[in-house]
Amino acid sequence: MDWGADRATLLRLYRTLVRSKLDYGSVIYGSAKKHVLRALDPIHHQGLRNALGAFRTTPIKSLYAKAGQPSLEYQHMKLAFNYVLKLKSLSRNPCHEVVFEAPLSDFSAVTKRCEGAGRKRETAMCRLRVGHMWLTQSYLLKNEQQPFCYACDSLYTVRHILIECPDFQDTRRIYFSVTDLYRLFREVSPFRIVGYLKDLGVYGKI
Repeated sequence: MDWGADRATLLRLYRTLVRSKLDYGSVIYGSAKKHVLRALDPIHHQGLRNALGAFRTTPIKSLYAKAGQPSLEYQHMKLAFNYVLKLKSLSRNPCHEVVFEAPLSDFSAVTKRCEGAGRKRETAMCRLRVGHMWLTQSYLLKNEQQPFCYACDSLYTVRHILIECPDFQDTRRIYFSVTDLYRLFREVSPFRIVGYLKDLGVYGKI
């Protein structure tokens, strides 16, 4: 009797179609409490059981060993390390300054500066700190060329809009005078940053 695809093929399908979805965004949601993250484990274990043809009574560690697959905890830890190593080489990424240059004590202070700002402003500030907003990233979804700043012929990025573009300098001086993103998000009120973006006419495109 034909039992279907072999183990290697089933494991490949599981990694491609199921675990890839469990891994997506783990760098962000991986900081959740362990009892919350454990809700994903049964999906991982069932996928391994199906590929191996194992019973439900098979010990979890035996599943990992036989399939040659790590637990989700270690898998997501590995992805987080890979992200940090990649980020280390991208000094112009807005997250680089926060991760590698800001003292740990600064994170709570930055968070508190956004409390009470309202959901829309909180979302806007989050996107700015991450370095991805609709105006600068929508070209990926539309399969278009990355936009350029017409004033100085530079790539249109969050850093360029907030700090670098000379065409926005006069408006920028009205709201803040800092020259790097770390100080901007650490020292300048979110309301002033939002006011600056509104004056530029880009706040609605975040």
